[in-house]
Amino acid sequence: MTLPLQNGLVYNKRMVKTLLLEMEKVQYPHTGLGQFCKYFGTYLLKQPKLSVEPIFYLPKSQLDLFGANIHTETIHKITRIFSSFGPHTDIWHSLHQTSPYMPAHANTRYILTIHDLNFLYSKPPHKVKKYLARLQKKIDRAEMLTTISHYVAADIRKHCSIGDKLIHVIHNGVELPSLNEMTQPKTAITDRPFLLCLGRIWPPKNQHILIPLLARLPDFVLVLAGDPDKSYLKKIMQLAQQYRVTDRLVLIGTVTDSEKIWLYKNCTGLVHPALTEGFGFPVIEAMRFGKPVFLAKHTCLPEIGGPEAYYFNSEDAADMANLIINGLDQYRRDPLQAQRIKEWSDQFNWQNALQHYVALYQMLA
Repeated sequence: MTLPLQNGLVYNKRMVKTLLLEMEKVQYPHTGLGQFCKYFGTYLLKQPKLSVEPIFYLPKSQLDLFGANIHTETIHKITRIFSSFGPHTDIWHSLHQTSPYMPAHANTRYILTIHDLNFLYSKPPHKVKKYLARLQKKIDRAEMLTTISHYVAADIRKHCSIGDKLIHVIHNGVELPSLNEMTQPKTAITDRPFLLCLGRIWPPKNQHILIPLLARLPDFVLVLAGDPDKSYLKKIMQLAQQYRVTDRLVLIGTVTDSEKIWLYKNCTGLVHPALTEGFGFPVIEAMRFGKPVFLAKHTCLPEIGGPEAYYFNSEDAADMANLIINGLDQYRRDPLQAQRIKEWSDQFNWQNALQHYVALYQMLA
């Protein structure tokens, strides 16, 4: 029996290895993990020499995400408990370490992508112990480990037992719609210059420290874009009232890809004070527009932001404000910096990333 693959080649079915891509997180399209799954699948299908047959393991709501002629399997909740109900494949790639789905058969070759160990820094000790045990079980089962930054790779080696397994570091790609698709967010944003902070609004992202900072930057508005944790948002609003900056704080909730483009194009710069981060999509997305980015020094951010980013030395509002004021002044005086920022961001592209993943699949196949 012959089998046509997406790239137009035809193989004997008995010779082709099947590759299952577990994409549970694609059901959250406006998150970093949802975007990771979406573009991973899109660019995998563009690879010219694919020696495996991809099978997309998707939530029911996303079965048509990659087109009508793609081999898909539906994720059923029963396989959380009874993994033998899941698909039988030669290679199984879990695209995120928190997935509850694993291959049932011992001869299925298992690749695990670990995006972060953020729970180490955001959970109480008893939960950290439980999360580490779950992750260790998957690491023990996996034949190959990949991760999205050297920082996360070091974290894995420090807190987990990987034996003689290699960790393949493959930086994420970044994909943005064209300017032709740009739309302005429905929430009104004033004509005043604004600093943008984009991402989930919750404690690990540390956005509350931007409120006293805003008080020291009277010429700017701060736009917070992302899905908010209600209790944390309440804390931010209380701080805004305390510092009397509610009129310069704009909360616009979750944004679409086209709205995100408008925000990047029109902002003065990006502020990203996260305490925990595996990669940081907004950093590279803003840099694609040549915008200055002001980042925490924590976790992977210096690795991703590189030499053209600015880094906060502390969470002191005066120090942070000075960094932004001086950084923006330097940015205005240097006509070539925007181009250098764009060039740095260009290395993070999905075509390059998928070539590395395909090489791993070929090794297993």
